[in-house]
Amino acid sequence: MGKKVVHLIGILSLVGLSVPATGQIQVAETLLVDLRAQDLTYGPAPVWPNHGTLGDFTPRGAPVVQDVAGLKAVTFDGTSWFDGPTSVPGIEGRGTRTIEVWVYNPSTIGEETMVHWSHRGGPAGTNIAFNYGNHGTWGAVGHWDAPDMPWGGSVAPTPQLGKWWHLVYTYDGTTARLYANGSPAGEKAVTLNTHAGNIIRIAAQGNDSGAAPAAQFNFTGSMAEVRIHDGVLTAKQIEQNFQQGGPRKATAPNPAHGTVGLAMPLLQWTPAAIALFEDVYLGTTPELTAADLVRPRQPAMLKMYYHLLPLVAGQTYYWRVDEIAADGQVYRGDVWSFTTLPLTAFAPIPADGAKFQGLDVDLTWQPGKDAKSYDIYFGTDRAAVAAGTGGTSQGTKSAMTFDPGPLQAGTTYYWRVDVVTFAGQKNAGALWNFTTIPNIAVSDPQLVGWWKLDEGQGRTAVDWSGKGNHGQILGGARWIEGYHGGGLQLDGQDGYVSLPIGPLLATLGSATMTSWVDFSNAGGAWQRIFDFGSGTGRYIFLSPRTGTAGGMRLALTTAAGAGESLIGVPQTLPSGWHHVAAVVDGTTRSIHLYLDGALVASGGTQTLLTDIGATTQNWLGRSQYAADGFLRGSLDDFRIYSVALPQDQIPRTMRGDPALAWNPQPARGASVDIRAASGLSWSAGEKAAKHDVYFGRDAAAVNNATPSAPEYKGRQTGTSFSLAGLVEFGGGAYFWRIDEVEADGATIHKGNLWTFTVPAYLIVDEFEGYTDDEGSRVYETWIDGWTNGTGSTVGNLTAPFAERTIVHGGKQSMPMDYNNIKAPFYSETTRTFASLQNWTEYGVTDLSLWFRGNPVRYVDKGNGAFTVGAAGHDIWDTADDFRFVYKRLTGDGSVTVKVDSIVNTNAWAKGGVMIRESLEPEAMFAYMVSTPAQGVSFGWRQITNGTCGSATQAGVPTAQWVRLTRTGSAFTAQYSADGKAWTDIRNAGGQVVSTTILMSAGVYVGLCVTSHNTAATTTVEFSGAATTGSTAGSWQQVWIGDDPDRTNSTAGLYLAVEDSTGKSALLVHPDPAAATLPAWTEWKIPLSSLAGVNLVRVKKLSLGVGNRQAPVAGGAGRIYIDDIRVTTP
Repeated sequence: MGKKVVHLIGILSLVGLSVPATGQIQVAETLLVDLRAQDLTYGPAPVWPNHGTLGDFTPRGAPVVQDVAGLKAVTFDGTSWFDGPTSVPGIEGRGTRTIEVWVYNPSTIGEETMVHWSHRGGPAGTNIAFNYGNHGTWGAVGHWDAPDMPWGGSVAPTPQLGKWWHLVYTYDGTTARLYANGSPAGEKAVTLNTHAGNIIRIAAQGNDSGAAPAAQFNFTGSMAEVRIHDGVLTAKQIEQNFQQGGPRKATAPNPAHGTVGLAMPLLQWTPAAIALFEDVYLGTTPELTAADLVRPRQPAMLKMYYHLLPLVAGQTYYWRVDEIAADGQVYRGDVWSFTTLPLTAFAPIPADGAKFQGLDVDLTWQPGKDAKSYDIYFGTDRAAVAAGTGGTSQGTKSAMTFDPGPLQAGTTYYWRVDVVTFAGQKNAGALWNFTTIPNIAVSDPQLVGWWKLDEGQGRTAVDWSGKGNHGQILGGARWIEGYHGGGLQLDGQDGYVSLPIGPLLATLGSATMTSWVDFSNAGGAWQRIFDFGSGTGRYIFLSPRTGTAGGMRLALTTAAGAGESLIGVPQTLPSGWHHVAAVVDGTTRSIHLYLDGALVASGGTQTLLTDIGATTQNWLGRSQYAADGFLRGSLDDFRIYSVALPQDQIPRTMRGDPALAWNPQPARGASVDIRAASGLSWSAGEKAAKHDVYFGRDAAAVNNATPSAPEYKGRQTGTSFSLAGLVEFGGGAYFWRIDEVEADGATIHKGNLWTFTVPAYLIVDEFEGYTDDEGSRVYETWIDGWTNGTGSTVGNLTAPFAERTIVHGGKQSMPMDYNNIKAPFYSETTRTFASLQNWTEYGVTDLSLWFRGNPVRYVDKGNGAFTVGAAGHDIWDTADDFRFVYKRLTGDGSVTVKVDSIVNTNAWAKGGVMIRESLEPEAMFAYMVSTPAQGVSFGWRQITNGTCGSATQAGVPTAQWVRLTRTGSAFTAQYSADGKAWTDIRNAGGQVVSTTILMSAGVYVGLCVTSHNTAATTTVEFSGAATTGSTAGSWQQVWIGDDPDRTNSTAGLYLAVEDSTGKSALLVHPDPAAATLPAWTEWKIPLSSLAGVNLVRVKKLSLGVGNRQAPVAGGAGRIYIDDIRVTTP
């Protein structure tokens, strides 16, 4: 393999060191992918331009560009990634390759994928997933058992978290090698045959078809550079690239930024790899200037500075290290700070201002300078503690701890620690305070556990049921904005909540457990929402996802996994906030699972909570099984009831604190048209007599506002509030809060923070407000063919009626099936506006909507050329799912076609020729097909409803002529690269393969296509189709099988706008095959083109598929519509 250097600008030799110049990158063969975060603007990540020879990368989800530990980087949250171009032959099969990534990972699991192409699912050696994980088998590379690779050497089991690494993978055709920061990190002999033609992804790993990511392996962390070469970098070249990349700033300051109590003025750091010299600054303000330069042009290899001059006790100092590269370029460093050891005590525990402290808390602190002993003052009177009077003195202590004895609930305590030095000097300490857990009354005797997770600070999850079972927050968890007020985000690494509820659970003959959950669908297998048990033998759990891709499951047992009573659903818990409820009914011995208030699963159980007993390990977000993943997601408002709540009572558990205002309108997070943003409304809390209204544009200001703040809008008895003069077109996000005031006027319940957005466009329909309830279903507003007589059907036939997976923006879109096969040969849906629409206000100029369809079903291009699309599980097993383009054949004959291309939805997607006895799924057949990555295959089913057999020639390119011949009952198959020289399919012994199938004389002959992936559609391009023998009729096509047919017939789109007088304008989309566009596409229509329509009085909007003006018979399919708006330029 050839080696070359890009961006070479020379080598500079200074002070005896030979240093590569900045920007010098070594390349092996061809640099296919070269992504640099430095190219991107800060904020939401745009398309990532590729400096390599392949195309650019498109963001999916919401990756963010930001500075991370000295480098500009793209940060991924586990739900975002980049889709790039498809792989090329040089890095497929056994092709040589190198992957380089500059990466920063704050936490990890067994397998998190940085770079991937090919797809999962086997056979062995066909995958390439470059990982930053800690699994002992595939933590570094997933080859699909060829073998896989863990991280080894000095970085085993995974590179150190929380720092930048240059991680490299190479494969030379026989051996795969790993490197970390230029040093070897493992190698294994490997024979690869990587699947061809798959998307190259950054921060995600393709699923079994490669068509979409397997979300559980999505990366969470940051990347600054990604390179893929189609050759192998040498160890020396890898070392050089490491030296030229990474942070351009010094990192890892020691003392850490913000350190308090520094005694020794020794400053240390990690220089950037490009640094030759460094300038060190130290001063007392963050604006460091030349006057603060304490060590100019210090050699980078020293990476430390000791300040000889004395520092002032308790003073905050700021310092900075600027890197100087070999070419003289100076890279300004971050400003760090530390505070020297003060004269007084510091770092109190509990922290100053801490809330929700236990009634048995001990107080600790760090010593002041020269401390010998400590005078302690403690009490509930702030002034008395500050003055050291009123019995607040607790004497002198030599230890840095104090036990104040039993404390009162809901009380604020003040304390002070004065340092007494060895010289006898007394240094008075600061006045600190903390507040104990409140005295919580039982508000509902059936609510025996209620963890609101609203605390927002500390490591205590308060039990607001009044039962006192306060939980402990452990590991990686952080407070966030939840669904109702606050929430708790768990990192999927080691974060969970431990609840002391074992004795409680043992008393519950029946129980209901509910929670709001925002599940990332990333991270380890078999995560838990809750798991209450005593090890792996006795437990009850609720999992959002079985394994790494399965559905929700509720299970309980006293006999380990084999004895589980369980129920579940096929679908994984969706991302976003959703409410779950698990019910154990001891009376009927049944268990039930609810999602967002709807019953989704029920079953019987032989085990009850009383059988499981007093459990000892009661966790939110953690499993009894050590190998299972921790929850990567967020929780809010977890509850336990001592009864089996019926379905009609589940919605009240979704509401949150009953004392608070609820049911906000506009709904939380809603996008509100300026014309509809007239006011706020809400439902009152249970004891509310009046309501304090807060409103504004700053979230923190509204959340923290008091009646003296400008955000306070007054106290009122009504449950609505006018927004006149408070919102504007394009005003963006607005925030509001309702505090509920009880009749005494003094008891006030602070409300949750709600938000809505007023966009810079007029909303026609964004499809977010439709539900599954009668009266608010999407097809009740958008009238379809069931009423207007056209071929349209709006909405799914069963709930959910709106589409919730294929969406452009928000959470829903409108699906519409079209059937133009029968009269009137077009399909249309119409919305009649309850109030006439004015599309002339606020400077709007265009009508915009987003649509998408499905890949094309079938196009006969003439001269034996076809485009054929199909989904389907396979042509295999005992019944088939595929598209068949056919004629009738009597007696002997053959069929030949060239397979020009196949969209790779699976290595075993198929496109080729077939002879088949009938059009039933279980019929006898023979086929000869090409595949994206498995070569060509001759397959057959010899008896109806029987199993299949095949003979395959691997290693044959997809683009191939294939032929199938019938002679009596014997079938043979051949393939050819050029259509002239034909090769028989042979068995392992070299004999020509022939199969005997006893079909009737009259059969079907033609072309077959299946995606081998029920969730994706492949498209096959054919040319040169021809038959021999006695064939009859023209080519026809049919879908065979019971899997969904995820294709569309070719058709155009149109829309019509009508005003209140009946005048209308009809516009046709410029693409006559718009219904087959598989990606979301914006259709933007200048309002000026709606000639004759009074845009001040718009009454109807119609959307259609086909030709309404000159209808002709066509096909069928489904389109999706979303985000219809009237926009500004």
